[in-house]
Amino acid sequence: GVIPAGGYFLLERAYDNVVSSVEADQFFFGALDDEGEILRLRAPDGHIVDTANGDGGAWPAGSGSPTFASMERLNTQPEDDSSWATNAHPNPNRLDAAGNEILGTPKEQNWIQTVTLTPTSTPTATPATAQPLSILINEIAWAGTAASSSDEWIELYNPGETPVSLEGWHLTAEDGAPDIALSGSIAAGGYFLLERTDDSTVSDIPADEIYSGSLSNSGEVLKLLAPDGTIADTANRSSTGWAAGSASPDYASMERRGVMEDSPDAWMTNNGTHINGKDADGNPIRGTPRQPNWAASVTPTPTSPPSPTHAPTLVPTSTPTAYPRQTVILNEILPRAGHDWNDDGSIDVLDEYIEIVNIGEEDISLEGWKLDDMPDSGSAPYEFPDVTLPAGGHLAIFGSTSHISLSDGGDTVRLLKSGGAVADVFTYPGAVQEDEVWCRLPDGAGWWNSACAPTPAEENARKGAGARAPTDSASRGCTLPDTVPQEIRLAECASSFARIWNQDWGQENAEGRTFSLFQRTTRLR
Repeated sequence: GVIPAGGYFLLERAYDNVVSSVEADQFFFGALDDEGEILRLRAPDGHIVDTANGDGGAWPAGSGSPTFASMERLNTQPEDDSSWATNAHPNPNRLDAAGNEILGTPKEQNWIQTVTLTPTSTPTATPATAQPLSILINEIAWAGTAASSSDEWIELYNPGETPVSLEGWHLTAEDGAPDIALSGSIAAGGYFLLERTDDSTVSDIPADEIYSGSLSNSGEVLKLLAPDGTIADTANRSSTGWAAGSASPDYASMERRGVMEDSPDAWMTNNGTHINGKDADGNPIRGTPRQPNWAASVTPTPTSPPSPTHAPTLVPTSTPTAYPRQTVILNEILPRAGHDWNDDGSIDVLDEYIEIVNIGEEDISLEGWKLDDMPDSGSAPYEFPDVTLPAGGHLAIFGSTSHISLSDGGDTVRLLKSGGAVADVFTYPGAVQEDEVWCRLPDGAGWWNSACAPTPAEENARKGAGARAPTDSASRGCTLPDTVPQEIRLAECASSFARIWNQDWGQENAEGRTFSLFQRTTRLR
């Protein structure tokens, strides 16, 4: 849809009677956790425009029973806990499904923006601090790329097991330029890509943030600062010039060797054997943006003398903690099937699948690894048998094997290593149509999106780009989304009622009429 200038866009869960006095602009499925969620608003290219509750803690405002007050934004400043307040004014113009006044202002100016807050009522938040190496400056392309020496990029890495909000963080050079105010968040075990000036620096991988200001080719000291000013990490602190990386003709990045303190031997020059991404002219980038560093997989030896275009080959004085390599990752998810993908003769929920891929150069044993949805909820985890996934190999695990129920209203899928560490995680939104699939494009390396066709156990493809549906002679099961009320599912799908009242339910549900159809079913029965 469209949101007008100075206007509002109202999303209501499941049906159009949540706010009975105002028409919704869109419906959504899936519940918000009362204990807190991180919400991210992304542009079509994937970069984060805004967040709500970006630090991932409890909701900073709003209330549950008995008042059910909304959480309202105070202003348009970068989001943190102090950006929110609880509505305390019943609104006679906004009613819930039972006709009660809502403590909120859907499609109206926020009540909290019309009152003057006193110091005692202003939400406050303690600036976030950070432990050393909790977030790393992970890779620096200080010389730019072959397309342009101005196309510099920097990558951050979160080695922890929980996401971290970057609101209020700064990445700054010791001489004050550049000074980058960070925003958004970085996932557990995830990467955060900063591209200079525009999003074409790494042309096939969306940036998480665009920054301005150049890095000197003669060397810079970079500092990563938490909101309270504590230093989480540094880069190039003890070097004359740059510790690694190279300019023309290679334009190789300077890569962190692992979770270790910044020093000259913490860095290596990408040698070109393990690379990722393309520059603005389509040339391969000699680096690993948004991928595990090549330097984290090798041990430097003193046999090759250092040169201006290569990393120092010093023997490390301390052993770095290796990265979680994440060579086996989630690659494709189909939560609502429209074909007999598992070839069992029926089209049903057992055709839903999760695909993983081994993007590494070595075969990986999956014994003890698990697939799961949200922690401590939903389906029981699926544990892989003693199976080996070859380098470059794809493996699709169907619902008939995993018995994991992928919600059509949105769900979280987690890939867990033997021992329980998270290897990869992805949360997808609701699946309105059958065979609506989420995948990485390009295959195994790109950003998650829904511009895909189902390709179980094959290389991911865009819709119409070589992907095919199976030829079905299978019987169809219930095709309704698994989020609809049980009464409607019985009326449409149960053998005793099968399709007695509305042959076109599926299309109507796609248009968001679940509640009105529920009423219609009740009356008919």
